[in-house]
This record gives sequence, C-alpha cells and structure tokens, in this order.
Amino acid sequence: PALAVLAAALAWGWWIAAPALRAARAAATAAFYLRANMWEMASDALEHALRHRPHDAVARYELGRALARQGGYDWTGRTWDRAQRQFDRARELGLNDELLSHQMALLAERKGALERCLAAGEAAHRIDPDAPDVASNLAYWLLTRDRDRPRALALSARAVAASPRHPL
Repeated sequence: PALAVLAAALAWGWWIAAPALRAARAAATAAFYLRANMWEMASDALEHALRHRPHDAVARYELGRALARQGGYDWTGRTWDRAQRQFDRARELGLNDELLSHQMALLAERKGALERCLAAGEAAHRIDPDAPDVASNLAYWLLTRDRDRPRALALSARAVAASPRHPL
C-alpha cells in the first residue's frame, strides 16, 4: 500500500507540475527564437507559454515585442494592434520598466501615433534617465516634431557620453 500511495502522489504531483514545465519549456524555446530574430516562431512559442501561464507579464512583453517586429510585414496593422494589446496587458500585470515603455513608444511611432510615442518615450526616460537608447530615441522624437530642441541636443549628448559607440 505504501508504494501505491507513493505512486499516486507522484502521478498527482506530475499532473500539477506538467503545465508549469510545459510553459517553462515554451518560454525557453521562445528565448532562443527571440535571440535569433525569428519573430513568428517566438510568437508561437510565447502564445503556447501563455496558454499555461496567462498572468506572466514578461512573456506578454516578449510576445508584444515579437509581434511588433512582425508587424512591418502586415499591411493591415492588425499585428501591431495585437502587439499593443500584449504591451497593455503586461503593464496591467505589473510590468513597469523602461524597456516596456520604450517598446510602446517605438510601436506608437510605427503606427503614426506621434503624441502617444512621445508620452511613452518620456515615461521610459523618467524610469531610466541613463539608458542611452531611450535618450537618443527621445531626442530624435523631439527633434523631428520640432519640440524642445535644446533638451533634445542635451539628450543626444548624454546618450553619446554614456555609450560612445552608440550609432547616433
């Protein structure tokens, strides 16, 4: 009887742990595809992971990032809309860092939502004022909209100082 109880406990434990293991495996697969710039494969793997862990804010962010990259090939704009929904959901789930805000700004720029782009860029800069990518993009967005030229030039100078090899 002790072996039967142990076998039942192991089977029950596996049944409970299996979805988490599947989600972790899918997330690891997605990480590989993201590093290889294989956006569609990454999206598929992340959607699989999110079926098992729907409240994973980082997976939502990564899915949004992969969809945003795919969106350039979708003339309808639906893929970018899906990316925006994933970014919004990641924020609802508590993810609030400069990477998310920066990706939201880049996506808004691609969609032509210039005011939303600036707002998200400002938010990213408030979270991490030392990030050279954020500073250089914010400078670009300010200059192209002919706003606050002295601040844009100061942001550019700060980005170059923080990362001298930065491709400005």
